[in-house]
Amino acid sequence: MKLFRTLYHEERGCHETVAGDDKYFFLKDKVKISGKWYDAGSGTNKLRDLLEEQFQIHPLVLDIDLDMEPLPFEDNSIDVVTNFELIEHLMNPLFFMREIHRVLKPNGSLYITTPDSYCAYHKIEHLIERKYRAHFHEFIKTDLEWLLEKAGFKSFSIERFARQNRSKYMKIKPIRFYVSASK
Repeated sequence: MKLFRTLYHEERGCHETVAGDDKYFFLKDKVKISGKWYDAGSGTNKLRDLLEEQFQIHPLVLDIDLDMEPLPFEDNSIDVVTNFELIEHLMNPLFFMREIHRVLKPNGSLYITTPDSYCAYHKIEHLIERKYRAHFHEFIKTDLEWLLEKAGFKSFSIERFARQNRSKYMKIKPIRFYVSASK
């Protein structure tokens, strides 16, 4: 059975790669981890557990204010940074992204996921279920491109993917961005 399939969303006129119905399976095969790994603000989650198991590496996890505090790592000292479903909760994502750029080694990798604010699911969910009150920023692709460029990243890709719909009100799938970048 093939895990991945491609769906066409007429609403946006774009292709999305979908791994079954779950973002975790989609990302598990895209994220490559080796060396020193910093998991920025994700807390405990299924994806990090899968990645730890797959690569047999435990991430560095910090309890700091990612909006204001510099990361306590030397410049060019981290091989991989993961940031799943967090950047939209930061008040100052540019500060955070510049810090990530600073600590990543040359050819180091950054992996991010965040909701696509153009997605009808997120707009409806916000209205019906009153979710995402803690999102200070809602991103579209051009916002993420600007953020990555301003932070100093020269090489990056941004993909859209659908994840499982857990809403009792809607039949459409929530769309997320998957960002991979390197110095």
